[in-house]
Amino acid sequence: MQDFPEFVNKVIKYALKLKEEQVICLTGEIQNLTEDSLVELPLLEELAVQIRKHKAFPIIDITTANLKKRFFEEMPPEILQQTPNYMEKLINLTDSFVEISWKSIASGFPTMPKVLDTSFKNISNNMLKKTMNKGNKFIFLNYPDLQLAKYLNINFKKMSSIYFNAVNIDYDELYNFGKEYQRKIRNFSNYQLITADNTLNFAIDNTKIQLNTARDNQIIIYPSGNLQAEIIPVSLEGTFAAEEVYYKNLRFKDVKLNFSGGKFNYISFTKESDSNFLLETEMKNQQDRCIMILGLNSGINEFCDYYLYDCHCEGNLSLKFFDKNWQPIIFSNINVKIKNKKD
Repeated sequence: MQDFPEFVNKVIKYALKLKEEQVICLTGEIQNLTEDSLVELPLLEELAVQIRKHKAFPIIDITTANLKKRFFEEMPPEILQQTPNYMEKLINLTDSFVEISWKSIASGFPTMPKVLDTSFKNISNNMLKKTMNKGNKFIFLNYPDLQLAKYLNINFKKMSSIYFNAVNIDYDELYNFGKEYQRKIRNFSNYQLITADNTLNFAIDNTKIQLNTARDNQIIIYPSGNLQAEIIPVSLEGTFAAEEVYYKNLRFKDVKLNFSGGKFNYISFTKESDSNFLLETEMKNQQDRCIMILGLNSGINEFCDYYLYDCHCEGNLSLKFFDKNWQPIIFSNINVKIKNKKD
């Protein structure tokens, strides 16, 4: 059994910063696919118990994948068009939201028919926006289940082990390490990445550097522990060699990405695949935005092929691009040397 109490107490201390009388809404979606589909329940119970021990109040809002689907498929139009006023009441009552499921934040994984998925996400996004405007926190535990492991073709026990190693870290140590790294990155604007015999030059907007340590952010996603800096796209020049590439539920290994004059030039693969052309096409039509992500989490020492875990791996450097629909395309290498170039 995983050490749920240790993790839950860290969520309460560092992310929620729980106070007496606060109301915390615990939301999640439980799979009803196999006999092992209730893996979230022990964590849910531990969260509820520990919140109550701190003299605060948990509200448990749990659904199942099938129930969510039926709500959208079987309801007549007048019900689907009904204004969800209950959300306003829930938001006004609640101080913070904790979501156990991974589905609200993972991009590009097919979980429902597209029309239904869009409807559900519109409601979820509206709820998130209202919560943010009220100043409350939204905490995504991003807890793995069998469906996620199946999409990614990852052994569930291995994935779960990596998850708990990543979340049961010393968050004071992570915060101090991250603040020092943030200070160093802000000192310069121009950088060079060295991967094997390849170099990529670029400039960052050092007014847009975000530290994610599950501590001071209004939206917190677990595992946590990275530093993100906005790259000025027109400054990209050279080649980046990626050990891992993540796009939707596809994975690519040992890929080189080349830019010339800030424009995408070419992508090369060491392994033939029917998906290579898709990735190349999406990079040709990418959005005009790029983010550098530096992993800082000492609890992760190996890739598991899920980008929302791997991007926190200590020493891993990722370049995050976006396709025409704003789905992330991430190029990662754990063996990168980063050098600053004095202005």
